Amino acid sequence: MTYKICAFCRFWQSEKTEGASAADAGGTENAGAEAPDRRSKIGLCRRAAPRPGADAGSVQWPQTAQRDWCGEWEGRDIEYRSQTLRG
Repeated sequence: MTYKICAFCRFWQSEKTEGASAADAGGTENAGAEAPDRRSKIGLCRRAAPRPGADAGSVQWPQTAQRDWCGEWEGRDIEYRSQTLRG
């Protein structure tokens, strides 16, 4: 079973950090190719265009937790997952 949470969405980008595990994103059911292994619990949603930031000329992507969800979730494709595991 795949949980439809940010950690497994194709539009979500986390920062790689040491210590985070697949269990942090919803348990062992999500382990394997889709596991957000070694990722932080916070990331950026890249589903839509960024919004203007607080500083003039800057932009911000929405920041979400890996367990957050929305109605526009899309799973990562196989090619992306295999590239991630190799790199």
